[in-house]
Amino acid sequence: MAAQGAGSKVQWTICWALIPADVPILKDDLYAQAYGKISRDDIRDYLALLLREARIFIHRIKRPGIKPATAYCQTPPKESPESDPDTDDKEPDESDIEDDPR
Repeated sequence: MAAQGAGSKVQWTICWALIPADVPILKDDLYAQAYGKISRDDIRDYLALLLREARIFIHRIKRPGIKPATAYCQTPPKESPESDPDTDDKEPDESDIEDDPR
């Protein structure tokens, strides 16, 4: 893991500053922007630190035919339209009622 000194704090704040507040940045684009400022190994450690502290969030960007791309943003992802909108309500409805097993 990256060194834990004064220089370390400066570097992770540089990493955090490269991550947009409102529009996710693709991981490869983030690495390209950090090139020359932070080593590739250290940026992974700083991303992990920022994720653990909930300062940044992972966004999955859908791509046709291949797995989603990883992107980072300072705001959490919005709920996807594919998620089940009924998962957090307390009222029973058709999707909550089981078939009668008799």
